[in-house]
Amino acid sequence: MTFEDIVNEIVETPRFRKLPGFVVIKALIRKIGYMENIPVVHVAGTNGKGSVVMMMASILQSAGYKVGTFTSPHLVDIRERIRINNQMISKDAFTKIYRRLYKYMEALALEGYEKASFFEIIFAMALMYFDKEKPDIIILETGIGGRLDTTNALNNKILTIITNISLDHTQILGETLQAIAYEKSGIMRSNIPVVLYNTIEEVNDTVRSAAAEINAPYVEVLPFDAEIIVRNQESIDFSLRNKYYEYETIHMNTAGDYQIDNAKIAITGMHMLQQQFKFTKSDVIEGINNFKWLGRMTYITPGILLDGAHNKEGIEAFVNHIDRHEKHKTIDLVFVCMDDKQDIEMIEILCNIKRLRSVFIPREKYIKAQKEERLRLLFRQNGFENVYLIDQLKDLIVKRRKDMKDDQLLCCVGSLYLVGDIIKIIEEG
Repeated sequence: MTFEDIVNEIVETPRFRKLPGFVVIKALIRKIGYMENIPVVHVAGTNGKGSVVMMMASILQSAGYKVGTFTSPHLVDIRERIRINNQMISKDAFTKIYRRLYKYMEALALEGYEKASFFEIIFAMALMYFDKEKPDIIILETGIGGRLDTTNALNNKILTIITNISLDHTQILGETLQAIAYEKSGIMRSNIPVVLYNTIEEVNDTVRSAAAEINAPYVEVLPFDAEIIVRNQESIDFSLRNKYYEYETIHMNTAGDYQIDNAKIAITGMHMLQQQFKFTKSDVIEGINNFKWLGRMTYITPGILLDGAHNKEGIEAFVNHIDRHEKHKTIDLVFVCMDDKQDIEMIEILCNIKRLRSVFIPREKYIKAQKEERLRLLFRQNGFENVYLIDQLKDLIVKRRKDMKDDQLLCCVGSLYLVGDIIKIIEEG
C-alpha cells in the first residue's frame, strides 16, 4: 500500500468507538510492545489545549530536549498529528509503521477484538513512532474528552493540565459545565500534579474535588500582570509578571490575544516540570517566539483571516479581536458550524460584528445535510439578511484573493475542518 492508499484507508475508518473504552487500544499497546518508559504531559480542555502542547514543546526544544507531540485534529496533512521537535513524521515512516500496525490489527481480529477506530489507529502509530525515536518527553492532547479518551490509556504521566473548559461536545461529554469538567478531570493520576486554568468557580470546584479524591496536587495558574508592548497583524510583544515569575518581553507570532492566556498556562506547566527538565528564562522566551500554530487567528494571506473558533467562547474571542483590531475594515464571513446546540449562540455573537457585510455558508462535505439552510435561517432570525450559500468554496477564495481591497477582510471561522480546506486551497494556488 502506498502512503496515499494508507491515508485513504485510515480516514474512511469510523472516528470513534460507539462504546468507548480502552480494550482495543490497550490490546494494541500490548501488541506493539510499547513499554510506557517515556514521561508524558497530558493536556485536556475545551479551548487552547493544542496551543499549550505546542508552546511547551517549543520551550523544551529550546532547552535542548527531544520532544514528541500528539495533537488533533489535523488541518491539511494527517501527519501533523505526530511530530518530533515540531517536524511531522515522514511519509516513509508513516507508511512503514502502518504496515506493521496492520499486521497487529489482523492478529487482534483473529483473537476476537473489534476493529480499531480512526483515533486508536493514529494514536497507536504515534506510540510506535515515539518508541522508535525515543524522545525525552511526550506531550499529548486529548481528542475530545479526558476520562474515556484514547490518549488516557497511558499512565506514565508526570504532569496533567486542564485548560479553559466550556460547553462543547455536549452530546458526548455532558450537558453541564460540571459534567464536562468531570470528564476532563479523568486524565489526572494519583500523586501527579495537575495544572488548571479556568475562571468559572463551578469548574474549579469539580476539578479540585476530583484531584482531592486521588491525592493529585492541585495547582491553579496564578494571576499574571500582562501588558501588550507592541502589536501588529502578525505578532504581539508582551510582558508577564506575577509573584513567582517575570518575563519582561515575550514575542509571539500570533494575532490572538487569547494566546497570552495559553502562554500563562504553558509557563506554569513548565515550572511544574523544572525538577525533571532544566530550562532557563531565555528558553521560555525563545520557545514562545518559535511557537506557531496555524489556523488559530492566522492571517494566511493579506486580507484573509483564519480562526478555528468552533464554540461560544472561541467565537467571542474572535469577535473581540475583529472589533478591537480591524475596526476600519468591512468584514465578510465564511462560516460553518457542526454543533446544533451551539450554533444559535455563535451566530448571535457573530451578528454583533459592527461592520459585517456578508456571510457565506459553503455546502461542503463536513456539513450535515440541510445544515446550511438552518444556519442561513439563524442569521436571518438575528436580523442579518446578506447570507449566501455557495457550492464552490475554492471559487470564492480565489476570487477574493484576486479582488481584495485594503479596507476589506474575509474571515473564516466555525470549524477547523473549514480552516484546513482553505489552507489547502491557498497552498494549491
